[in-house]
Amino acid sequence: TKHLGYSLAIITGPEKAMKVAEELVKQRLGIAGENAGTREMLIASEHVSSLIGPRGATITEMRLKCNNLNIEIRPSDTPENTNASHKVIMGPGDVSQLNMAEELIQGRLAKNDGNNGSVGSRRFPKNEQFAWGDGETQVPSGEVGEVPPVPPVPPVASLPL
Repeated sequence: TKHLGYSLAIITGPEKAMKVAEELVKQRLGIAGENAGTREMLIASEHVSSLIGPRGATITEMRLKCNNLNIEIRPSDTPENTNASHKVIMGPGDVSQLNMAEELIQGRLAKNDGNNGSVGSRRFPKNEQFAWGDGETQVPSGEVGEVPPVPPVPPVASLPL
């Protein structure tokens, strides 16, 4: 069931013990109390890497600031013709945790929009040349794809001196 976005816990025993166990599970998950819930937010694909951050640092920091609230980013079920190709799932948690998470995510998205969707990287104008390795490469506008493998260099024949 985890691949569907949830897990199943089966609690058995006397009624009183099951109620106590259920509350303990809810506390452990951060959903104890009447105000527990989840929220979802649709985001464009260009924002995913900035929300996750290098090696997950940004999303981990957000989780910690929200008192260990679960925050996940998944592909969206929306039609492909929309710009919102991913969704952020927050919770389960209490209202204050969810509000904090939403505020942090909105702040990060606003910061991205101020950088034209680019965080920590440089956008190259069309057909700009840039240094890569031992030479320069022309970047054609609108062309994205797989880079073909470099053919092997034939062995150099030794010539008599």
